[in-house]
Amino acid sequence: MSNVQQHIGQYRKNKGLLSESLFLINDECRYLDWVTTIIFYTALHLVHSHLASEPLYAMEQLRDTHGKLNNLVSTLSKFKHISAEYNLLYMESRKARYGCIPFRARKVQQLYDKLQLIEQTVPVPQLSA
Repeated sequence: MSNVQQHIGQYRKNKGLLSESLFLINDECRYLDWVTTIIFYTALHLVHSHLASEPLYAMEQLRDTHGKLNNLVSTLSKFKHISAEYNLLYMESRKARYGCIPFRARKVQQLYDKLQLIEQTVPVPQLSA
């Protein structure tokens, strides 16, 4: 089972990937579907970093599926205010991964803006020394 620090590490790794030239959001980017997926997984690991210290999270069945995690985001008070943004990122990443739908830079930038809103509302947990 991953811990808080591991999820923060993966969040930071994904966030860093979004600043790589290959994945910059612009009309020339050929990988906007992957950028969309990275945006979602960046948000996912941010949420997991908060849940990893919760006793409920330790139960395997609560962290095995996206559906169960989406339900937690929608119902836990600490995440309710980001649930619409999180679920939008989830749905768009599914379209990118399974729908083979072309993405436009403007749309992906809007998704990135949703990630930034999530980051502002649910910041990276501070680890105690």
